[in-house]
Parts: sequence; structure tokens; C-alpha cells
Amino acid sequence: MSDKPTQEDINAFCQAAGEKRNDALLDSMLEKYGDAILHGQHKPGGSTPLGYAANYGHRDLAEKFIKRGADVNQGDFDNFTPLMSASWHTSNVETAQLLLDHGAIIDCEDAYGHTPRMVAQENKMESVIAAIDATVQKRAGETVQKVAQQGTAQPIAPLKKIRLKT
Repeated sequence: MSDKPTQEDINAFCQAAGEKRNDALLDSMLEKYGDAILHGQHKPGGSTPLGYAANYGHRDLAEKFIKRGADVNQGDFDNFTPLMSASWHTSNVETAQLLLDHGAIIDCEDAYGHTPRMVAQENKMESVIAAIDATVQKRAGETVQKVAQQGTAQPIAPLKKIRLKT
């Protein structure tokens, strides 16, 4: 296994995870480079392999990449995250739900101030909107339950919007 993939290798890997899916190439590059290939970006500052898989609704690939350590919140040069990609290009709620189940940040913003929910809403991805809304409710309930278990009487601060660093 080589230590570090080249930019050309990363570009090819991202493309193989996207529209021109090529499982044989993906498997051989994962074998050659290990998990290091998952953390690269297509062209400097571009989307990650997980972003490509999410973009094209390849849930099985997204799950494989996540299991191998891909960061569900790593954005591109515009802070466009894999969840935003799943919300933009596909109505594949299964891919979006997978990302949410693995901790995708819901209230992050891209460089233009768009959150994943806003991206889904702009693109009329009703099933993704519903998944995001259900996750917000679930996470809020977990926070309330945690506070109740700790016995603290402090009010819960509202969620802050954050910017992802690339």
C-alpha cells in the first residue's frame, strides 16, 4: 500500500464514485491507498468521494466510505457538504438519512448561506426535507432527555449556525 495518493488518483477515485461509477476501480484504489484516498478532494478544494457518492445517490458506496472513516461533514471549497449534495441532486432519501444517522450537521451553511434543508427545499426534495426535520426533532429530544437526566435546570441554548472549515 502506497502512503499517499496523487491528485490524479483522487480525481479518478471521485469520478468513479460519481456519475461514471466504477466499483472495480474504487476497490483497487482502496486496496492500493487504503482509507487515505477517502479524505482527498476532487481537484483542490473540490468535493470528496463521499460527496460524489451522495451526489449521485450511491447509498451503498456512501455507507462503505463512512464505515472506512470518511467525514460526513467535510465540505468542498464552498462548504457544500455531502448532505447538501444528497439534497441537491437526488431525491435519494436513503443516502440523506444515512448521512444524518452518522452525524451530518444539519445547521451548517455553505458559502452562500444555504443550509442542507434550504438546498432540499429549493430543489423540492420533500422526502429529504422530511428526513432532516425528523432528525432535528430526534436530536432535540435527545438533548432534552440528556438535560433531564443530568438534573440541570439551565435553559438549553439555541443551535448555532456554523461554518465548516475545508
